[in-house]
Amino acid sequence: MKKIPAIIPARGGSKRLLRKNILPFCGYPLIAWSIVQCKHCKYIDDVWVTTDDDEIAEIAEKWGAKVIRRPDWPNPDELSAALPIQHAIGEIRNYYDFDIHTTSLSTDPVWHPWDWDREFERWFEIEKKNPNIRYLDACCKQREVNVFRILYDDYVIPIVASKNYEYVTMGPSRPIIATRKTHVKTKEGLEAGDMFTTNTVEGFAQHQGFLKGLLNYYLCEWYQGTSIDDQDTFELNEIMMERYVLKGRDITIYQEYAEKRDEKNTDDNLR
Repeated sequence: MKKIPAIIPARGGSKRLLRKNILPFCGYPLIAWSIVQCKHCKYIDDVWVTTDDDEIAEIAEKWGAKVIRRPDWPNPDELSAALPIQHAIGEIRNYYDFDIHTTSLSTDPVWHPWDWDREFERWFEIEKKNPNIRYLDACCKQREVNVFRILYDDYVIPIVASKNYEYVTMGPSRPIIATRKTHVKTKEGLEAGDMFTTNTVEGFAQHQGFLKGLLNYYLCEWYQGTSIDDQDTFELNEIMMERYVLKGRDITIYQEYAEKRDEKNTDDNLR
């Protein structure tokens, strides 16, 4: 069975919240949480942090991740995570091939110890029915939903109203992505053999249309869907993490979960 890598993009030059990837979050560097969460998933083989920053690289290695130093691209403020992930995929393939990979953003830290295992199991379950599955991401439960659109200065109009728990929102950024061979046209008219392994932003950009079609999903709780973008959302995530995940414990809950899981699996195999 081929390996499954996890890729964590972490730049040093964040603007709205300076140096957010290394700020202490619930007592540990923010990026440490994503690394530890990935490392204790039974299906993830390697955790790779792609960064342009020496301090982030040092912290990543301390917490057990492998580091990929991204190129010095011009205008880094204008880049999304797509190009660093694209570059990282190419670098990892210098070591081994893989059919699927996942990405994890440190800015979505509210993740239960069992979430990664269950998301991959959701992938494998769907894959049995649909071998061509391409993408699975986390979505968050919503309770009563009321959405209004602003028409002009004096009025709004209701668009969605539901009490049936039938709507979800985008959750923590934890997609699992297939890297099967495809053929797509880049904006220059060149054909790319694999949109997920070419080291250009054009190849990856072809995939962004996935938001317009059907998506496979892993269902998360409502409190897991607020990404860290500024000081307010940083503090809000700390509250959610303490209240719903840690409950008085610390980052070691992920290792404790993995040890109990593996011990149970061993016991089951001995029966």
